[in-house]
Amino acid sequence: MSSFVDGLNDAQREAVCHGGGPMLVLAGAGSGKTRVLTLRIAWLIRELGVRPWELLAVTFTNKAAGEMKDRIEGVLGAEARDCWVSTFHSSCLRILRRDIERIEGYSSDFVIYDDRDSKELVKRIVKEAKLPSSVNPRAISSAIDRAKNDCLSADELEAQKRSDLPPRTAEMYRVYQQRLQSSNAVDFGDLILLTIRLFEQHPEVLERYRKRFSHLLVDEYQDTNHSQYRLLRLLADHGERNITVVGDEDQSIYSFRGADIRNILDFERDFPGARVVRLERNYRSTETILKAATAVVERNTERKGKVLWTELGGGDLIHLRLSHDDREEARAAVELARQELGAGSRPADIAVFFRTNAQSRLLEEEFLSSRLPFVLLGGQRFYERREVKDAMAYVKLLVNARDEVSLLRIINKPARGIGGKTLGDLAQVAARKGVSLWEAVVRLSEDESYSSRARKALFGFKELIIGLRQAAFELPLPRALSAVLERSGLRAQLEDDGSFEAQSRLANLDELLAATADYAAMTPPEGLTTFLDRVALVSDTDKLESTDDSDDRGRITLMTVHSAKGLEFPAVIVVGMDEGLFPHARSSTFQRELEEERRLAYVAITRAKQRLYLLRARRRPAAGAMGYEATRPSRFLKDIPRELLTGASVQALGPTSLRRGPEQPGESWVDYDRPRDRPSASRAPPQGAQAGFRSRFSRSTPSGVSAAPAAAPKPSTNEPRVVMDGDDAESLLGVGTRVLHPTFGEGEIRNLDGPPDNQRATVFFRKGGNKRLYLRFANLEILSR
Repeated sequence: MSSFVDGLNDAQREAVCHGGGPMLVLAGAGSGKTRVLTLRIAWLIRELGVRPWELLAVTFTNKAAGEMKDRIEGVLGAEARDCWVSTFHSSCLRILRRDIERIEGYSSDFVIYDDRDSKELVKRIVKEAKLPSSVNPRAISSAIDRAKNDCLSADELEAQKRSDLPPRTAEMYRVYQQRLQSSNAVDFGDLILLTIRLFEQHPEVLERYRKRFSHLLVDEYQDTNHSQYRLLRLLADHGERNITVVGDEDQSIYSFRGADIRNILDFERDFPGARVVRLERNYRSTETILKAATAVVERNTERKGKVLWTELGGGDLIHLRLSHDDREEARAAVELARQELGAGSRPADIAVFFRTNAQSRLLEEEFLSSRLPFVLLGGQRFYERREVKDAMAYVKLLVNARDEVSLLRIINKPARGIGGKTLGDLAQVAARKGVSLWEAVVRLSEDESYSSRARKALFGFKELIIGLRQAAFELPLPRALSAVLERSGLRAQLEDDGSFEAQSRLANLDELLAATADYAAMTPPEGLTTFLDRVALVSDTDKLESTDDSDDRGRITLMTVHSAKGLEFPAVIVVGMDEGLFPHARSSTFQRELEEERRLAYVAITRAKQRLYLLRARRRPAAGAMGYEATRPSRFLKDIPRELLTGASVQALGPTSLRRGPEQPGESWVDYDRPRDRPSASRAPPQGAQAGFRSRFSRSTPSGVSAAPAAAPKPSTNEPRVVMDGDDAESLLGVGTRVLHPTFGEGEIRNLDGPPDNQRATVFFRKGGNKRLYLRFANLEILSR
């Protein structure tokens, strides 16, 4: 047996050295599943003689696929390069590029619409259909996406006669697919659905790939949706059924994306006789952390069951911290991060998790004020930024002239005199003649009976695209994109603007050029079509910046728990451990949703390697009201054995709040700060211009009693702050006053104008340049004159 399996534990070795037939590897958090999957591929090649190109290994992110390729190559050397290791979408893309022309109406030079392109097309279709304004195009777009995840066509969706969908959803789905096909475009859902359709309608194609791939390996199987499940069944359910799936039902947290936990729970039913291997030894976390995670998730009914254990020792107790309100909770997170840094942790060792995106605002403000280095994972993706989307739309149109979404995005960007009337005329020509919008541009630009001004604008656009198309296929990739940016006027428009925002957008265009240079350096060199394919498949998590030991400039990571899956940090701070927030209020209706919330908590806890901090607040802003409401501690805190927790607020949970065992109907919690007179108190600021100034001593509690002073963000200098109320604060204002804003940080007032009761200030901020702010709403704090 090959020496590379010598360092494995017994369960890992069993999984790696399994011969033929189906196998389910239940891999607990931190149990080394990536290593097992990598070495299984190596073992199949070295010990069973499987040729590298006969293996298909699929996972969910490009980052995971790249890491797996690197690991396999580290074991096998150059022969590993012939393994087909990729994401579901990338695998299907390769198949469709070769065989999609077997499906009527498609050609191999199709383009991929990303989520924004798809939503824009749905929005346009809904508008053209003149649906009531109450119909949200996003809801229809989401319904179409879910239908594709469930492998449903428009006709099949319509046959279900569902009452929970927006009106005419199936009709909009049908038109959407027609428009995609007429544009020779596919969306992400189509990549898998069309591959299934190809296999089912052309058995000879399916047989070719079944013969090619003698072994299938699937990572993160608990995250598969129904269409991915059907694809795998088509490829694997024949002969010896050589499929290995690796996953953890306790980490199935993506049902909102279509993931179906039943796929992993029913694997043994789908593949009778399958071997089941449990990886239960954890190499990441301390015993205390594992016991807490197990205590939370073991109360679920939808699980196969595992018992995680470790040899890393008990470790530190889990710190539970109770704050007065959500702002103080965010400050507590900053304080704990400072403590970690003071104890020798690097910024990159620390992560702050939150359940919902809305929670990030206060965290961002407090971390900005603290001047601690941090990054918010899950912000706007690079390839979704406006200027990048504009540039990529030009490139897409060069590759595929029938791309309707890209054409409409850039036909008048930068402005070239092509307005709404001209666009309407183009749509009419396209519909009447049965041609694409691009062909309509060509025809109207040459129609002498058409308006001379509009014809001239269309002619200029047509000549621009034709010239760029010729350059794009003659020049190397970076020079081709550079030509697009220069000749289109996109770069000049931003250079002429000269604003801080424009400079930032120019930097993004430069970064896009750098990306093309990276791709062009590949062997074989990347062309435009392949570059577009790669860009379309880039995921958010793949953009997480390096936090290895060589990066002394690392930053604290702020992220949702969903984004944290697959990552690990020495110190983890989880905020918002309150009922209605974590678990989320939406999960209280159905048991299945509550169980997913438990799995989400399990994921959050098991990201921590050494230290875990759980934070909650006595009160939070009331939903839909200008006030606060008292909170109750999360039921997940109740699940954690009391002896695993430390902190003054542990005792405040009460003697029964951490009782183990099944939850009882109607079981309640001790309320903190229960209002005696009313459910919430007004958060409205005092009347007058001075209401925009923050005072640490004037924020109301639910009962109307002044709150205790809270620690305020520290400015970068040692000068004392002047925190004033009312007219005193207003009288201190003037040109040159130094102020602190919760988002933009420190700044200096450069100008004041407007009536006294509605003054506006021009404030220069170090991080954001000049901002115009209404003082009554600005929430400024005076630092000094």
